[in-house]
Amino acid sequence: MQITNSSGAAGSAPFVEIRGSSSILGNNQPLYVVDGVPIESGGGDGTVDQVAYSSRTVDINPDDIASISVLKGGAATALYGMRAGNGVILITTKKGQKQNGLSINFSTSTKFEKISQVPALQNQYSQGSFYLGAYYGSSYMDPDAPYYNGASWGPALSTLRYTTDPNYVPADGATTSMADYIKYWDPNGRLVDANSSFASSKKAIAYNPYDFFQIGVAADNNVSISGGNDNTTFYTSISNHTEKGVIPLNTLNRTTFSINASHKAAKNLTFSTALNYSNTYANRKQQGSNISGVMLGLLRTPPTFNNAYGYMFTGAYRTGQERSYRNGGGYDNPYWVVNQINYADETNRLFGNFTAKWEIIKDLNLTYRSGLDYNNYYSTNNYAIHSRAYPSGYSSPLNSFTMDLNQDLFANYKINLSQDIQLTAMAGMNAYQHRYKYVQAEANGLIIPGWFNVANSSSVMGYQGENEYRTDALYYDLGLSYKNTLYLDATGRYESSTTLPEKNKAFFYPSVSLGFVFSDLGALKNSEVLSFGKLRASYAVTANIPTAYNTTTYFVQQAITDGWVQPQQINFPFMGVNGYMPNYIMGNPDLKPETAKSWSIGAHLNFWNNRLVLDGDYYHRINSDLLLNVPIAPSTGYQDRYQNAAEMKTTGFELLATVEIIKSKSVNWSITVNWSNPKSMVTKLSDGVPNVFLGGFTEPQVRAVAGQEYRSIYGLDWVRDSKGQLVINDQPGEFYGYPIPGTSQIYLGTVSPKWTAGITNNVSYKGFALNFLIDIKHGGLMWNGTLGALDYFGTSAETANRNQDYVWSGVMGHVDANGNVVTTGTVNTQKVKLDENWRFWDGYGSGFTGPSSPYIENSGWVRLRSVTLSYDFKQAVMKNVNWIKHCNLFFTGYNLWLSTPYTGIDPETSLLGASNAQGFDYFNMPGTKSYTVGLKIGF
Repeated sequence: MQITNSSGAAGSAPFVEIRGSSSILGNNQPLYVVDGVPIESGGGDGTVDQVAYSSRTVDINPDDIASISVLKGGAATALYGMRAGNGVILITTKKGQKQNGLSINFSTSTKFEKISQVPALQNQYSQGSFYLGAYYGSSYMDPDAPYYNGASWGPALSTLRYTTDPNYVPADGATTSMADYIKYWDPNGRLVDANSSFASSKKAIAYNPYDFFQIGVAADNNVSISGGNDNTTFYTSISNHTEKGVIPLNTLNRTTFSINASHKAAKNLTFSTALNYSNTYANRKQQGSNISGVMLGLLRTPPTFNNAYGYMFTGAYRTGQERSYRNGGGYDNPYWVVNQINYADETNRLFGNFTAKWEIIKDLNLTYRSGLDYNNYYSTNNYAIHSRAYPSGYSSPLNSFTMDLNQDLFANYKINLSQDIQLTAMAGMNAYQHRYKYVQAEANGLIIPGWFNVANSSSVMGYQGENEYRTDALYYDLGLSYKNTLYLDATGRYESSTTLPEKNKAFFYPSVSLGFVFSDLGALKNSEVLSFGKLRASYAVTANIPTAYNTTTYFVQQAITDGWVQPQQINFPFMGVNGYMPNYIMGNPDLKPETAKSWSIGAHLNFWNNRLVLDGDYYHRINSDLLLNVPIAPSTGYQDRYQNAAEMKTTGFELLATVEIIKSKSVNWSITVNWSNPKSMVTKLSDGVPNVFLGGFTEPQVRAVAGQEYRSIYGLDWVRDSKGQLVINDQPGEFYGYPIPGTSQIYLGTVSPKWTAGITNNVSYKGFALNFLIDIKHGGLMWNGTLGALDYFGTSAETANRNQDYVWSGVMGHVDANGNVVTTGTVNTQKVKLDENWRFWDGYGSGFTGPSSPYIENSGWVRLRSVTLSYDFKQAVMKNVNWIKHCNLFFTGYNLWLSTPYTGIDPETSLLGASNAQGFDYFNMPGTKSYTVGLKIGF
């Protein structure tokens, strides 16, 4: 299982994948099942220019969880239906127990976190341009200049001094008086050349943009009460999580309440219920490819401009306008973003189940279980007037609700067919219904500043939608065991879905698994070396249904949009006229479900009385009939047709080893190592579909391409010869001695790592316990788009070498008029500068305007994922205090150490959140390291 945190922002979603990917465009994350009932866990995916959203797993109180199990293979997940095709995470919540009196448990903890790895920046050069200096008489450009330059290709800070002389007149046309400049722009005054007659002795200051971030603080408190007798048990809890993130005003608050109760109404009849309520509120901040993004504005700011001095002008000077290094243009000041742009959302969620279990006769029982998962989501997305993305202001409220109803009726039976053969059988039926509705309004342009209300606008658009589907299923599970040595299990599920056409709506998918405990045979039975040995094998067929409303072509409301009219795109109704057109994707009445056929073989071995435990699996899965939008002839009136059109293959090994190095009465030390290498290959795409865009930009992109690994990175590269060497331009002119940019996107590598591993150590001594996990990700690539853009603007650390000579490694050559590479193989020795012309004006020397390949980096790592040191007072000093059941003090450090070749932020990041389009870092929020101290006590 691979987990990728998308951001260090409070409330950001993780991306979870078990045994690789199984769908091209569909969901690849596992199903979460709580106390036998599937729940909604989606969300958290986004676009390149929004906020870091939460997945709905954030609503679960971790203190209510008794155990978590991961079901990986198809045979283990087949009974949970079509939603379980990517694996299942089983969560069992805490329940009351028969006991004398009540059990009261209280836990509290406080977490402190700070940003971890961040991009290196230069602090030697100022805002400006030597090229523009020829026009304005100064290569340094004032931030209030009418024709500002937003890059940091100006003079060295060592050559600049401040002046407060009111008689100084900037050559770049800035007209703010010195008194106002000192009051509103920089208390030190304006920057001038050190040799100027106006210069003071005060040297130019380089500001640290990372001072923007703060120490994040999170507090968790949880109280639970449980008890029970022979007939009734109960468990109830209330918890609160309050988090202030490392980004100012980025917060997350969650309050939960749960109750889990059971009652034996008769000797053979038991009722139980579990209800969980959560209220989750988050305040999120803009990120990514977004002119209102925090990191984008922060890292592009020249080192000579202090964003923290103020983000809004007050008084008579530009009242209410934004203070930024581009004279209020370009990008938002990050302090403006967190104070004047606000995305807030609140979710009220109720999920749980009611269960009735009737023991008809001994070893035969009938169970009815009804599950509900309901959430109401409300969000507001507000931009103050003068924000760069929406200069006239913007407000958009959205309200939605999601409701899942899940019902199961099943019977369990077990019988001894003979002294050596046991049979267990289960048969049941399932009905599931999903319903989603939303309504949204957009007010583009606010009349009264600061009032974020759709009534405060003359331009309001409305949107409304719904999604609803149902599934029904019959299922069974049969198990045979022979002498507790040979085990055979078979499952089957016959399911229908309303998202499929009538003729294809029902389908059957079976599984079979075999286990053989060979350690009970002959001389092995009492072996001092082999304590336990088991071989296993399984085969399964699982399915995944299409999303709703794809069997028919529907009309959609029209909009006209491109890179120039965004974000104020032209929507209908327009000028009082509404407009609808058939969807450009043609519906398909012949759809079938996506199908996965998988098999696995494995072994479990215990040696020397379980001092060494080895477990391994090899798995193989073919996912066929994968659903894609396939291009069709424009003469049909459509662009694409949604159809079953692709195939993927996933293979891999999973290895687990646990060794108890020391095992004694007072000291214990064990090490657990896990290793896996899932590899998902796209083996087939439909004719006419060379590749499938998963996410990214015009260039680079992450794609699914036949014959390559899923999530392949495509982008522009330098021209290379047949040996892969860079071709260095040998033609006289401006680009002599520089590499030649290519013109076609090519394969640059894959996002997925070659393998991942974890090494967990558990050490205990009397009342002390130490646990630490080393997490390893070997290989895998990521686009460091942040570095590429900072090279363009001259703020990256590597642009500090702008005046040094550089020799490109490659061979001299050129591309002729026919596009052919011409080279003699002569090794390049020409010295050039990686300067303002190359990075900024010509543009080839940055990822902002040049090829992406120099910014595709190895995103592997070795990190100290977590360290927990705890002390059990009950075991050590409270043994005789009977009214205290347990008392544990602990300290946990998370992400304390990281070693990676990646040069951006912590490479455990994803611009598009918990989506299939992993592998992008473009002004993402930085990751964090944290320190938590807490106490758990029970009475």
